[in-house]
Parts: sequence; C-alpha cells; structure tokens
Amino acid sequence: MFLLNNDLEKIDELVTDMLSSCDNLGSDPNGVVVLDPERIEADAPWSFLERAGDFDDSEPPPEQATRLLGHYRSMRSPGEIFLYTNNLKNFFWGLVKHHWYPSGESIRKCDLIAGARLIALSTYYHERFHHFCDVMKVLRSDHSSNRNREEALAVAFEVRTIRDLRRQWSGSIGSRNLSHRLYEILMVESNRHTSPGYCEWEKYKEKKDFWTALVQYVPPPNHDFLHRSGVSVRGIMHGVLHSSGVGRCPVNRSPLI
Repeated sequence: MFLLNNDLEKIDELVTDMLSSCDNLGSDPNGVVVLDPERIEADAPWSFLERAGDFDDSEPPPEQATRLLGHYRSMRSPGEIFLYTNNLKNFFWGLVKHHWYPSGESIRKCDLIAGARLIALSTYYHERFHHFCDVMKVLRSDHSSNRNREEALAVAFEVRTIRDLRRQWSGSIGSRNLSHRLYEILMVESNRHTSPGYCEWEKYKEKKDFWTALVQYVPPPNHDFLHRSGVSVRGIMHGVLHSSGVGRCPVNRSPLI
C-alpha cells in the first residue's frame, strides 16, 4: 500500500495526539492499563456515525464539520485531505469507553496505540479514496458525483484496506500489537453507519462487488474500447487507486475553527 512519506509522519503525529489521554491512565510494569471510565473523557461514539458527506470542492463550514472525522477537498491546486484530530480522539476513546470497558478486562498500552492508529488510518484511507475518485473524474473530464454511492464505496475501501494491513502479524495494527477483541470492536462498532450512503457500504464489501461498482462509477476514458481490446480496466484503476498522491494531508486541525 502506497503512502507518501509526509502522510506517514502526519499519521504518527495524529496518533500521538489521540493517545495523550494515556498519560492520565495507570498501568502496571507489564504495560497493562487499568481503565477507569470516570477518567476517560469522550462522547458516545455513535454520535459520530451520523454525519454529512465528507468531500467537496471547498472546506466545510464549521457547523457542518463538528462530527466529521476527515474531509477531502477536491483538486484545484492540489487536492487536500483534512483529518480532524479532536473528533478522531473523541471517537476512539468513546469506542474504548463504551465497548471495551463494560467487560471489565484490562488492556495493554500497545493495544491502545494500535487501536488509535487503526481509527486514524481508516479515516485517512476513506479520504484517500475520495481523492482517487477525484483523479478519475479529472481524467474523464466529468466531475459529476453520486455522493451516496461514493461514500459507500469509500467505507468499503477503508475496511478492505485495514483488513489487508491487519494480515501483517507484526505490523502496526497486526495481531502482535492489537488484540483480536479490540480489533473486532473497532472494526464493527466504527462502521455501524446510519447516514445515507455510508450505511450502504456492505453492498460492496465483497471484492467482486466493490470493483464492479467502482468501474461503473468512475471508469477510465475509453474503458469500453480498452476492455474490448483485452486491457484490464480494473488493473489500471487498481494502479491509480494505490499510487495517486495527495497534495497535502494536514492534521491537528480543529473543525470548530
């Protein structure tokens, strides 16, 4: 999976900020953290699962951005991904507080680090997908959008990408660093979307359904001719999807400013 170097640095910076609450939590010599719900300041996570579309040709006004985790601004010069640090932090700790703590189980600090990274990367790849669609629309000289379909495909893409990264046992969100139970909680609960478009992502969770819908949504120029000529249109799109660079990826940006 291709990531620009500056994007990786920004994700690291974001995860560090999301985990600032860890300093207020006690832990034993083995790195096991004792969670006290009274010391975790976070809103109910489901409040972030009903939100407006997160791609446009301009920065969203503050009143519409309060529940966004990220936003993609369409290419002018250049395309931009915005990651909303405070909302991501609030969302992550809300998931931990409401879905992990009731079990009474302890949790390792490395689980919290990997879990925060999972939420940050999920949002990044969601917005990265919008950038890919923007690139394809520019290539086709057709900027029309089906917002609900694109949001559904974006969620399906982020889920597929995170699952691919999870297969790397010693990776940053692999099973060595992130317990199976916390991984399942984050993957299931963070994708219980209720907003139009977002909530339809499971229609595209299978590989075949995802690629069929994607080729139909933003086909490359002359795709019919290419297909008849034996060229793998899906292969072309796969290459663009996993290599299209993003101009800027600012974090630590409050949606309330």
